[in-house]
Amino acid sequence: MFNVKEIEIKIPYKEGNLYGVLFMPETVEKAACFICSHGIYSSYQMTSLSAKEIAAFGFPAVCFDFRGCSYSNKSGGKCEDASVLSEEEELEAVVEWMRVQPFCDSEKLYLLGQSLGGFVSALAGAEKQNKIAGMLLMYPAFNSKQTVEYMFPDNDKIPDVIPDFMNLPGLNIGRRFISDAKSAPLDEAIASFKKPVYLIHGTADRLVPVETGQRAAEAYGGKFVIAEGAEHGFNLTHEQAKDALEYFDLI
Repeated sequence: MFNVKEIEIKIPYKEGNLYGVLFMPETVEKAACFICSHGIYSSYQMTSLSAKEIAAFGFPAVCFDFRGCSYSNKSGGKCEDASVLSEEEELEAVVEWMRVQPFCDSEKLYLLGQSLGGFVSALAGAEKQNKIAGMLLMYPAFNSKQTVEYMFPDNDKIPDVIPDFMNLPGLNIGRRFISDAKSAPLDEAIASFKKPVYLIHGTADRLVPVETGQRAAEAYGGKFVIAEGAEHGFNLTHEQAKDALEYFDLI
Protein backbone atom coordinates (compact mmCIF):
# COMPACT_ATOMS: atom_id res chain seq x y z
CA MET A 1 0.00 0.00 0.00
CA PHE A 2 1.11 3.57 -0.69
CA ASN A 3 1.24 6.67 1.44
CA VAL A 4 -0.98 9.32 -0.12
CA LYS A 5 -0.41 13.07 -0.44
CA GLU A 6 -3.30 15.53 -0.85
CA ILE A 7 -2.55 18.35 -3.28
CA GLU A 8 -4.90 21.25 -4.02
CA ILE A 9 -5.22 21.94 -7.75
CA LYS A 10 -6.89 24.40 -10.10
CA ILE A 11 -8.08 23.05 -13.42
CA PRO A 12 -8.46 25.65 -16.20
CA TYR A 13 -12.00 26.04 -17.48
CA LYS A 14 -13.64 28.57 -19.74
CA GLU A 15 -15.76 30.09 -16.97
CA GLY A 16 -13.11 30.04 -14.27
CA ASN A 17 -10.86 27.44 -12.67
CA LEU A 18 -12.35 24.26 -11.29
CA TYR A 19 -11.17 23.51 -7.77
CA GLY A 20 -9.93 20.05 -7.00
CA VAL A 21 -7.79 17.89 -4.78
CA LEU A 22 -5.33 15.37 -6.17
CA PHE A 23 -4.76 12.27 -4.07
CA MET A 24 -1.26 11.31 -5.13
CA PRO A 25 0.44 8.08 -4.09
CA GLU A 26 4.01 8.75 -3.01
CA THR A 27 6.80 7.29 -5.21
CA VAL A 28 4.45 6.78 -8.19
CA GLU A 29 5.76 8.29 -11.43
CA LYS A 30 3.17 7.18 -14.01
CA ALA A 31 0.03 5.16 -13.48
CA ALA A 32 -3.63 4.62 -14.26
CA CYS A 33 -5.67 7.55 -12.93
CA PHE A 34 -9.21 8.20 -11.75
CA ILE A 35 -11.43 11.29 -11.97
CA CYS A 36 -14.12 11.41 -9.28
CA SER A 37 -17.42 13.26 -9.81
CA HIS A 38 -19.76 14.10 -6.94
CA GLY A 39 -23.55 14.14 -6.85
CA ILE A 40 -26.04 16.99 -6.90
CA TYR A 41 -25.45 19.65 -4.25
CA SER A 42 -22.60 17.61 -2.88
CA SER A 43 -18.88 18.38 -2.98
CA TYR A 44 -15.44 17.11 -3.91
CA GLN A 45 -15.23 16.15 -0.24
CA MET A 46 -17.89 13.47 -0.72
CA THR A 47 -15.74 11.55 -3.21
CA SER A 48 -12.50 12.00 -1.29
CA LEU A 49 -12.73 8.80 0.77
CA SER A 50 -13.15 6.70 -2.37
CA ALA A 51 -10.28 8.59 -4.02
CA LYS A 52 -8.02 7.92 -1.03
CA GLU A 53 -8.78 4.20 -1.15
CA ILE A 54 -7.88 4.07 -4.83
CA ALA A 55 -4.75 6.18 -4.38
CA ALA A 56 -3.57 3.90 -1.58
CA PHE A 57 -3.28 1.15 -4.19
CA GLY A 58 -0.96 3.34 -6.25
CA PHE A 59 -3.38 5.13 -8.59
CA PRO A 60 -3.68 8.94 -8.56
CA ALA A 61 -7.25 10.18 -8.16
CA VAL A 62 -8.69 13.66 -8.56
CA CYS A 63 -11.82 14.95 -6.83
CA PHE A 64 -13.21 18.28 -8.03
CA ASP A 65 -16.11 20.62 -7.48
CA PHE A 66 -18.70 21.14 -10.18
CA ARG A 67 -19.70 24.76 -10.67
CA GLY A 68 -22.86 25.82 -8.85
CA CYS A 69 -24.19 22.49 -7.58
CA SER A 70 -21.66 22.11 -4.77
CA TYR A 71 -22.26 23.16 -1.19
CA SER A 72 -18.58 24.04 -0.79
CA ASN A 73 -18.79 26.28 -3.90
CA LYS A 74 -15.03 26.01 -4.44
CA SER A 75 -15.40 26.29 -8.22
CA GLY A 76 -17.82 29.20 -8.12
CA GLY A 77 -20.87 29.44 -10.33
CA LYS A 78 -24.57 29.56 -9.53
CA CYS A 79 -26.71 26.56 -8.76
CA GLU A 80 -29.46 27.91 -11.04
CA ASP A 81 -27.07 27.65 -14.02
CA ALA A 82 -25.94 24.07 -13.39
CA SER A 83 -27.19 20.96 -15.17
CA VAL A 84 -26.03 17.50 -16.18
CA LEU A 85 -24.89 18.91 -19.52
CA SER A 86 -22.93 21.81 -18.02
CA GLU A 87 -21.33 19.34 -15.62
CA GLU A 88 -20.54 17.02 -18.52
CA GLU A 89 -18.57 19.84 -20.15
CA GLU A 90 -16.70 20.47 -16.90
CA LEU A 91 -15.86 16.79 -16.48
CA GLU A 92 -14.58 16.65 -20.05
CA ALA A 93 -12.28 19.58 -19.24
CA VAL A 94 -10.91 17.63 -16.27
CA VAL A 95 -10.34 14.63 -18.55
CA GLU A 96 -8.25 16.74 -20.90
CA TRP A 97 -6.30 18.22 -17.97
CA MET A 98 -5.60 14.82 -16.44
CA ARG A 99 -4.46 13.23 -19.69
CA VAL A 100 -1.46 15.55 -20.01
CA GLN A 101 -0.24 15.29 -16.42
CA PRO A 102 3.18 13.62 -16.17
CA PHE A 103 1.93 11.06 -13.64
CA CYS A 104 -1.01 9.95 -15.81
CA ASP A 105 -0.97 6.96 -18.13
CA SER A 106 -3.37 8.45 -20.67
CA GLU A 107 -4.27 4.98 -21.94
CA LYS A 108 -5.62 4.10 -18.49
CA LEU A 109 -7.89 6.93 -17.44
CA TYR A 110 -11.03 5.98 -15.51
CA LEU A 111 -14.13 7.87 -14.40
CA LEU A 112 -15.66 7.41 -10.96
CA GLY A 113 -19.10 8.94 -10.50
CA GLN A 114 -21.36 9.04 -7.45
CA SER A 115 -25.13 9.58 -7.79
CA LEU A 116 -25.73 12.40 -10.31
CA GLY A 117 -21.99 12.36 -10.89
CA GLY A 118 -22.56 8.85 -12.23
CA PHE A 119 -25.12 10.23 -14.70
CA VAL A 120 -22.62 12.91 -15.76
CA SER A 121 -19.80 10.36 -16.01
CA ALA A 122 -21.95 8.16 -18.24
CA LEU A 123 -22.50 11.07 -20.63
CA ALA A 124 -18.86 12.19 -20.63
CA GLY A 125 -17.57 8.62 -20.84
CA ALA A 126 -19.54 7.97 -24.00
CA GLU A 127 -18.51 11.31 -25.53
CA LYS A 128 -14.83 10.76 -24.67
CA GLN A 129 -14.81 6.98 -25.07
CA ASN A 130 -11.56 7.01 -27.06
CA LYS A 131 -9.88 8.62 -24.04
CA ILE A 132 -11.55 6.65 -21.23
CA ALA A 133 -10.51 3.13 -20.22
CA GLY A 134 -13.53 2.36 -18.03
CA MET A 135 -15.96 3.63 -15.42
CA LEU A 136 -16.65 2.96 -11.76
CA LEU A 137 -20.22 4.04 -11.12
CA MET A 138 -21.55 4.28 -7.58
CA TYR A 139 -25.35 4.29 -7.20
CA PRO A 140 -25.66 6.40 -10.39
CA ALA A 141 -28.80 8.53 -10.49
CA PHE A 142 -30.05 7.10 -13.75
CA ASN A 143 -33.63 7.57 -12.56
CA SER A 144 -33.22 11.37 -12.74
CA LYS A 145 -34.76 11.63 -16.20
CA GLN A 146 -37.92 9.83 -15.12
CA THR A 147 -38.08 11.85 -11.90
CA VAL A 148 -37.99 15.26 -13.58
CA GLU A 149 -40.28 14.13 -16.39
CA TYR A 150 -42.84 13.10 -13.78
CA MET A 151 -42.44 16.35 -11.81
CA PHE A 152 -42.44 18.65 -14.85
CA PRO A 153 -44.15 16.93 -17.79
CA ASP A 154 -44.81 20.24 -19.58
CA ASN A 155 -41.63 22.07 -20.65
CA ASP A 156 -43.56 25.32 -20.94
CA LYS A 157 -44.45 25.19 -17.26
CA ILE A 158 -40.98 24.68 -15.79
CA PRO A 159 -40.31 27.53 -13.32
CA ASP A 160 -37.21 29.67 -13.81
CA VAL A 161 -36.04 28.63 -10.34
CA ILE A 162 -37.14 25.68 -8.21
CA PRO A 163 -36.16 26.38 -4.58
CA ASP A 164 -35.12 23.60 -2.20
CA PHE A 165 -35.36 20.98 -4.95
CA MET A 166 -36.12 17.47 -3.65
CA ASN A 167 -36.56 19.06 -0.19
CA LEU A 168 -32.86 19.87 0.03
CA PRO A 169 -32.49 23.30 1.71
CA GLY A 170 -30.44 25.63 -0.45
CA LEU A 171 -30.64 23.51 -3.60
CA ASN A 172 -32.23 26.13 -5.83
CA ILE A 173 -32.01 24.69 -9.31
CA GLY A 174 -32.93 26.47 -12.51
CA ARG A 175 -35.01 25.65 -15.55
CA ARG A 176 -31.91 24.42 -17.36
CA PHE A 177 -31.38 21.59 -14.90
CA ILE A 178 -34.84 20.17 -15.60
CA SER A 179 -34.75 20.62 -19.37
CA ASP A 180 -31.23 19.20 -19.71
CA ALA A 181 -31.99 16.21 -17.50
CA LYS A 182 -34.99 15.45 -19.68
CA SER A 183 -33.09 15.81 -22.96
CA ALA A 184 -29.73 14.29 -22.02
CA PRO A 185 -29.04 11.21 -24.20
CA LEU A 186 -28.49 8.83 -21.29
CA ASP A 187 -29.84 5.66 -22.93
CA GLU A 188 -27.74 6.29 -26.01
CA ALA A 189 -24.66 6.94 -23.87
CA ILE A 190 -25.11 3.66 -22.00
CA ALA A 191 -25.72 1.70 -25.20
CA SER A 192 -22.67 3.14 -26.96
CA PHE A 193 -20.10 2.70 -24.18
CA LYS A 194 -18.08 -0.45 -24.80
CA LYS A 195 -15.37 -0.21 -22.13
CA PRO A 196 -15.44 -2.01 -18.74
CA VAL A 197 -17.98 -0.71 -16.22
CA TYR A 198 -18.03 -1.59 -12.53
CA LEU A 199 -21.31 -0.54 -10.90
CA ILE A 200 -21.92 -0.73 -7.16
CA HIS A 201 -25.25 -0.03 -5.45
CA GLY A 202 -26.53 -0.24 -1.88
CA THR A 203 -29.54 -2.32 -0.95
CA ALA A 204 -30.86 0.39 1.41
CA ASP A 205 -30.74 3.17 -1.20
CA ARG A 206 -33.99 5.16 -0.91
CA LEU A 207 -33.17 7.69 -3.66
CA VAL A 208 -32.16 5.42 -6.52
CA PRO A 209 -33.67 1.92 -6.54
CA VAL A 210 -31.10 -0.85 -6.63
CA GLU A 211 -32.95 -2.24 -9.65
CA THR A 212 -31.97 0.89 -11.57
CA GLY A 213 -28.32 0.11 -11.03
CA GLN A 214 -28.77 -3.54 -11.88
CA ARG A 215 -30.49 -2.76 -15.18
CA ALA A 216 -27.76 -0.28 -16.08
CA ALA A 217 -25.01 -2.79 -15.34
CA GLU A 218 -26.75 -5.33 -17.55
CA ALA A 219 -27.08 -2.77 -20.35
CA TYR A 220 -23.39 -1.97 -20.06
CA GLY A 221 -22.45 -5.64 -19.89
CA GLY A 222 -20.45 -4.70 -16.81
CA LYS A 223 -20.04 -6.00 -13.28
CA PHE A 224 -22.80 -5.30 -10.77
CA VAL A 225 -21.90 -5.35 -7.10
CA ILE A 226 -24.34 -5.19 -4.20
CA ALA A 227 -23.34 -3.24 -1.09
CA GLU A 228 -25.51 -4.94 1.49
CA GLY A 229 -27.29 -2.49 3.79
CA ALA A 230 -25.63 0.60 2.26
CA GLU A 231 -27.69 3.74 1.79
CA HIS A 232 -27.28 6.39 -0.90
CA GLY A 233 -24.02 8.29 -0.50
CA PHE A 234 -21.52 5.67 0.66
CA ASN A 235 -17.84 5.57 -0.31
CA LEU A 236 -15.67 2.65 -1.32
CA THR A 237 -14.25 0.41 1.35
CA HIS A 238 -10.75 -0.98 0.98
CA GLU A 239 -12.13 -4.30 -0.24
CA GLN A 240 -14.55 -2.68 -2.69
CA ALA A 241 -11.76 -0.55 -4.16
CA LYS A 242 -9.57 -3.63 -4.48
CA ASP A 243 -12.35 -5.57 -6.21
CA ALA A 244 -12.94 -2.74 -8.70
CA LEU A 245 -9.23 -2.38 -9.47
CA GLU A 246 -8.98 -6.14 -10.01
CA TYR A 247 -11.97 -5.95 -12.37
CA PHE A 248 -10.16 -3.29 -14.40
CA ASP A 249 -7.09 -5.55 -14.40
CA LEU A 250 -4.99 -2.90 -12.67
CA ILE A 251 -3.84 -5.07 -9.75
